[in-house]
Amino acid sequence: MKIKAAESGQVAGIISGYKTYVLFFVLILALYGNSIKNEYCLDDEMVVNNDISKKGIKAIPEIFTTHYYSDPKNNYGYRPLAKASFALEYSLFRTNPHISHFINLLLYWGGCCLLMLLLKNLFKSVSDIIPFIVVLLFIFHPLHTEVVSSLKNREVLLSFIGSISAFIFFLEFAGNRKWKYLFLGMMALVFAALAKEDSLIYFIIIPFTLIYFKRIAKAELIRLLGGLFFLILLSQFFQSIVQSGFKHEVLFYENPLFTDHSFAHRISMGFYSLARYTKLLIVPYPLVSYYGYNAVPVLDLHDWRVCVSALVFIGLSGYCFFYFRKRSLLVFGVLFMLISISVFLNIVTPVAGIIAERHAFNCSLGFCIVITVLLFKVFRMESEDFENQFNIRFFKANRLFTFALGTILLFYSGLVISRNTEWKNLYTLTQADIQAAPNSVQLSRLAGDAIMKKWNDPKINPGERDSIMKNAINIYKNSLRIYPDQPTVLNNLGIIYSWAYKDYNEAITYFKQAIKADSSAADYYQNAGCAYTALNRQKEALICYTKAISLDSMYTKAYTPASDTYLVLNRLDDALQLNLAGIRNGANRTYNAYLVAGDLYLLRKDTANAVANYGLAVALNHQNVELCRKIIAYYEHRGDTEKARFYEKLISAQ
Repeated sequence: MKIKAAESGQVAGIISGYKTYVLFFVLILALYGNSIKNEYCLDDEMVVNNDISKKGIKAIPEIFTTHYYSDPKNNYGYRPLAKASFALEYSLFRTNPHISHFINLLLYWGGCCLLMLLLKNLFKSVSDIIPFIVVLLFIFHPLHTEVVSSLKNREVLLSFIGSISAFIFFLEFAGNRKWKYLFLGMMALVFAALAKEDSLIYFIIIPFTLIYFKRIAKAELIRLLGGLFFLILLSQFFQSIVQSGFKHEVLFYENPLFTDHSFAHRISMGFYSLARYTKLLIVPYPLVSYYGYNAVPVLDLHDWRVCVSALVFIGLSGYCFFYFRKRSLLVFGVLFMLISISVFLNIVTPVAGIIAERHAFNCSLGFCIVITVLLFKVFRMESEDFENQFNIRFFKANRLFTFALGTILLFYSGLVISRNTEWKNLYTLTQADIQAAPNSVQLSRLAGDAIMKKWNDPKINPGERDSIMKNAINIYKNSLRIYPDQPTVLNNLGIIYSWAYKDYNEAITYFKQAIKADSSAADYYQNAGCAYTALNRQKEALICYTKAISLDSMYTKAYTPASDTYLVLNRLDDALQLNLAGIRNGANRTYNAYLVAGDLYLLRKDTANAVANYGLAVALNHQNVELCRKIIAYYEHRGDTEKARFYEKLISAQ
């Protein structure tokens, strides 16, 4: 199937084909409507369920001037658009994941409508049935469930909308040389880039497409490339300002290539990643929210899977090169796939998770073009024969073609609807995915974490708690079997044995292993200290508590148990000094801290300082009537009636 060069006219109006776009909405609602009842899920706290987005509209300036994600170990990225949309949502609807999921459906629909508009103008020399079937396959493809059903991945939808809009504007600029379309195209790409960096592939795809279909003159091409180059420089300059202090700790089990940068491994994993993406495009089952090590094995160039993949894709590239001048739509679809997936193949830079379904979102458009062309070829149909048959008669007249297409769409629809239910929340998602990818280290950790969260849910039947915890233990231990050096998993196992089973000796074993794997985490020492305290091993407990405080002087959880342990060991002065140090540095300026300080001073028979700290405690919590009476008695004994009356008024106000 060959696309002939054609002059670009005005952008085809959406209203003239409104029935097509209404049909798209009905189909998307039928396929993804069950995702509306879903809750927050994997990584949603990055963009929606967090303190910044919950500030509402007033958070938007902060969102546009800060990193995409920040925690004590990570500070990276710049994708403000999706976060800003959720901040706006919060101002309108407060916390409501169901509205957020519905908006994702609307965005997906909008992107598909724009795609239809683009393809109708790009493939002007063939029937509208071609772009219609391409978009139909795109709507139904199960690989898109991660993007549509995951709120965090709204950024991909927004980026796609911006990129396709830019494509439409640049296509118009190439046809009528009006500068406003060049400007609008550049603004649309800025929008796309603010949503996600994935849009950068369109800086290559757009000029390539216009050249391939001979839709742009040399002068316009130079202007277009100049505009795109200017955008890249401007984007890099702005991001370098916003992303100062960039730091992103990527762990071995997210992608081993981050630690092994050998060229041979990158090339071998590039071919293998390409093979895995192709498999997911052709047979999108099973789908997994996180792959990583060891769900995707790290292979070398001698592995037969790498060799077969290399031979297939080198041969495919040769085919595209040989038929490039014929302007074949099939060649265009293959090249679109390869260009759009190229940045995610771990060759230029490793990708967290090794592969990810969301990375194939744009690539799937090329795949849908390829499948459409192949269907026409298999059934010996030429699109030029159906130029005026973009209606139901086309499908009635070509029953074998319709049966094949319908079979694909039916298969896809079942996978989509089923997968949406698995994205309900983190527990349902990880429990489904761990069955499909039991060797994924990161997924095992996420599944165990989700189970622990479920165990703490007060709605859970007490009879279920033991089986829930045993499931978590099995998943965590399987994860350690694949990759033992996981301090978070070791710590969580210690918590389970400590909290759920009161097996403190076993818990300490895991806490020690966690500390050995990461000796900089105050939490691990604190948890070990609590286990030692439960076993009445006060000296070991004190060592752990004080180590936690030395690692993080603002670590509030360790001050009170450390102070209590000093008292058990009859080290009153040490207990008082530790408590006062926490108050001085701001780590422990709480009601309880002042109350404990008052008690310690009282034990030292320093009544004045005891009452002073009791007063600070009461200032934070007026509800302790007995404490107020103690203070009143002290001041009455001292003859300070004014202060005594002050605390009497506090009691009377209760």
